[in-house]
Amino acid sequence: MRLGACVGSLAQFQYVVIIVLLFLLLLQHYETVPVVELHDRFLALESTAGQLGSQLFHLCSGHAIARKLRRRHYVRTLYTQGAYIGGYMAKIEAVFPRLANSFTILEAKNEHRIPFAYKNGVKSCCEYEDPYRVIGRTEQFLVLDTQLGQNSQYFEDMLPELHQLLEFSSDRSVMCAHIRRKDFRDLNVASDFNRSIHDIHEIASQQGLSNVLLFGEDLGLMKPLGELLIGLDKSGKREVQYSFNSEEIDFYLASRACGAFLITAPTSAFGWWLAFFIQNQDAVFYSNDSRGMADKVIRKDLFLYEFASCLKN
Repeated sequence: MRLGACVGSLAQFQYVVIIVLLFLLLLQHYETVPVVELHDRFLALESTAGQLGSQLFHLCSGHAIARKLRRRHYVRTLYTQGAYIGGYMAKIEAVFPRLANSFTILEAKNEHRIPFAYKNGVKSCCEYEDPYRVIGRTEQFLVLDTQLGQNSQYFEDMLPELHQLLEFSSDRSVMCAHIRRKDFRDLNVASDFNRSIHDIHEIASQQGLSNVLLFGEDLGLMKPLGELLIGLDKSGKREVQYSFNSEEIDFYLASRACGAFLITAPTSAFGWWLAFFIQNQDAVFYSNDSRGMADKVIRKDLFLYEFASCLKN
């Protein structure tokens, strides 16, 4: 009997442990993932043609107001004030995927427009008005006719959720390369222009990366190199960016953005460390360059074992 009682107690204990673990897992999930509720009523702020900062205010204020009114935030049009804002929406979706899930884009025919947060009878960029003034409205699609919604009072009481919505994407989908030219030219170990173009494009194609980020200090070389890389992309969608930040910021940028990395001047210590900080060390390459600097001759043991040499044409 004692054995049976012990077995029964053990089973109950295990059951309780499982329940507690499941609860903790669910708690962790809902602490890190914003809950998106489905609504049959929607709310929009008047769309703005402003740049990225203005779009973020528009989306964050719109989401906060909609939440308080128990509605779903929507962007009512991608064409406003003679401008197309779809490009900004695409950037926001790529950089802040959680924020992109907080709104929907739709065009509704039965919208009801209400003046909101006016100043002296006209639209204002930054006035605050209590959203609960319109909580009793029953229209399905409610548009608050305000200019920009640039007032932090709209979302100040929900900053923890806002920080979650504005978490940066973990997607590292950029082909990166370090170009070393100016001081290395006199030492005869500068980045080779034609080889760099070939290797960057080939690695980007192999790794499934389209856009390119170039690190370096020689814009005179990097700009024409970037233009040729754009021309090699058959999809016509490639974008090339150039980083002229401080060295420490470049380290951080490489760690966040780069899906693959090419050291075009393999004797460069800075290029070596840029490559070191990217997340996917299996996608680090260095140019197969036989030129040396003083007693520094390129050989495999100068690089981490994950780094791979590019083959010459």
